Amino acid sequence: MRAEFFVYPKLGRVRLGDAYLFGTGLGNSLFPWARSVIAANTFELPMLSPVWERVTSGGGLITAIKSLSQQNASRRTYRGLFRRKLSFLKRLQELLVLSRAVHLDESLLPKQIESSISSPGPTVFVFEKIRDGFNPLWPHRSSLRDEFMKLIKPETLASVPPCSEAKFGCHIRLGDFQETSDPTRLGQVNARLPLTWYACQLQLLRSHWPGVPVEIFSDGTDEELASLLVLPNVSRANYKNAVADLIAMIRLRLLVCSGSSFSAWAAFLGEMPTIWFPGKLASQMGTMATVSGMTAIELEQNQTPPSSFVKTVSL
Repeated sequence: MRAEFFVYPKLGRVRLGDAYLFGTGLGNSLFPWARSVIAANTFELPMLSPVWERVTSGGGLITAIKSLSQQNASRRTYRGLFRRKLSFLKRLQELLVLSRAVHLDESLLPKQIESSISSPGPTVFVFEKIRDGFNPLWPHRSSLRDEFMKLIKPETLASVPPCSEAKFGCHIRLGDFQETSDPTRLGQVNARLPLTWYACQLQLLRSHWPGVPVEIFSDGTDEELASLLVLPNVSRANYKNAVADLIAMIRLRLLVCSGSSFSAWAAFLGEMPTIWFPGKLASQMGTMATVSGMTAIELEQNQTPPSSFVKTVSL
């Protein structure tokens, strides 16, 4: 009997039909999705449909409960933003496969394929968590961008008009990131970067490219961002949901990044020049970033970018 193998990107916790009770944010969810796409193509296996919607956001029960009180919590549930390619009957069939199958970790897939062990029932290889980040994804960058765009509903795509002029962007993650006054803790994964650092980068952009507008993408409030929104030629993006924000960021000519995976995915899919806080480039983009053709620099608060970087920015 021929083994019946499937790949499945698990993007949340406690699945309830076509939604998870809670799950990680879009940036972190894209990692297992991307690896499952690559595996499905490499081994010519069917991929069980990813479930993007959540009842609430947050990677665990405690953070999910806390997220309900956050101003932008609804932006991270992703309801109605992705296509549903399968009919109701097909989705029920997939759920039946998941309920009947033996579930194995993704790392076992190559060995199982090589051994061609027969099986009385289906085997589902589960892809979850960040694992090695972008390192295994770089050779598939272009195809993953195409696949990501295919996931999104036409209405969501249409909500982000094509850029009629060159634009820069600045992503500022506040929300669930922790504020710290200790400079040694700024390198931690969930630490907020100082707004003064972002202000310096916005002023730097204006000094080199004075006529180019800059859009701020953030989960912070207008009050939290007030010191930046008063700067010349700076405005706040308002695309209503995280998926539309990511699409808009992908189309930018330059991006000032936060220390989050959301920024990292915009940089990865958009292939634009990027500016990072010291220590964040390697931690977010992985060790392969420097040999992948990525145009990116880390800048201290009042540091001037090298002329070689400035020349790469296309207007």
